[in-house]
Amino acid sequence: MDIGTKRSTAQSFKDGGNEAFKKANLQAAVEQYTSAIKADASDRVLPCNQAFARL
Repeated sequence: MDIGTKRSTAQSFKDGGNEAFKKANLQAAVEQYTSAIKADASDRVLPCNQAFARL
């Protein structure tokens, strides 16, 4: 997978995580952020979002 595809995929998962978080569906948010991290581990915001959803 090229870098553009990785970032696009990660952004899609991040957006899903953000929507789940807004709805207080924290487990779904963690899962989405985890998938985003797997798609693009270079995005340093994703682990922060994931950790915040776990609080």
